[in-house]
Amino acid sequence: MPQASLEEVGRELSDLAFGIVEQNWLEQHVGKTVDLKSLDQLRLNVAEWEFTYLILFAITNGCGSFSAVDSARTTAILKAFHSTVLSHIAEQAGQDVADEHKKNLPARYRLYGQTLEGEDTNKPYKTPYRLLGEAAALQIVGQAFTDPHDADNFRETIKVIFTEVREATIKIMSFQQAQA
Repeated sequence: MPQASLEEVGRELSDLAFGIVEQNWLEQHVGKTVDLKSLDQLRLNVAEWEFTYLILFAITNGCGSFSAVDSARTTAILKAFHSTVLSHIAEQAGQDVADEHKKNLPARYRLYGQTLEGEDTNKPYKTPYRLLGEAAALQIVGQAFTDPHDADNFRETIKVIFTEVREATIKIMSFQQAQA
């Protein structure tokens, strides 16, 4: 069976990212823990883009599982994926918007990356993705949670979303690797 091209895998990962955002995951999942109706339209738009960046990071993080096996191909797939995502944005919102997002991507990847690296899984009172949840709350809704119950619900929601997206990415990459 012929190996899928880098562009085909990049397109499949991009479809995964946009599929999740277009299925109203922000409203259905994050909306269960955050009163999205309390946000004005500008803040809601920002929340949607920040949620998109979290999805992009989850996919990028999932691809990282394959860097030890074939780092050159994984890097090339990630470049194709990011290029495809930016092309999608340009088609939907215009090239100037895509250019702005291209400038912003690294800062958000660094934020979420440092957050995951900072997780302490050796301490039982700290759950995995605790810091990711806190960073996501600041990025997506623009504020930290003061109610511990709301914070726990939001953190668990982000953990589920992140884990599901990462696992879907690993399945896509595994399938492409099996074809090779």
